[in-house]
Amino acid sequence: MSISSSLLKRFLILGILLLSAKAFTQETPFAEYIIGPADVLSVNVWQQEELSRTVTVRPDGFITYPLLGDLLVAGLTPLELRNQLAVSLGEYVNIMLSEVTVSVDEINSYTVSVMGEVNESLPV
Repeated sequence: MSISSSLLKRFLILGILLLSAKAFTQETPFAEYIIGPADVLSVNVWQQEELSRTVTVRPDGFITYPLLGDLLVAGLTPLELRNQLAVSLGEYVNIMLSEVTVSVDEINSYTVSVMGEVNESLPV
């Protein structure tokens, strides 16, 4: 009986460790943000000041970026956009993936509607 009790303890400890590791390694909700129209993004390329800029996503979901022209960014996460920019810019300048960052400065594409009786219509 002590063998099965010891085995049960090991499985229980292993299960707790696996669940703890999964909870610890889960990405933050910010990593899953989906870029949309009217969002304001900051793109920074290390030691390439002329390629670093703040852009607003147009209503059609595109941004205009130096060397690359119009890029469809709506529907991408900031990480996906960073990867796309790094690969595309790599054709023109010598950069590594880690030298490009994309951050969301303003979230303007998500809207909230309040239904029912309200005194005044205001943006939320």
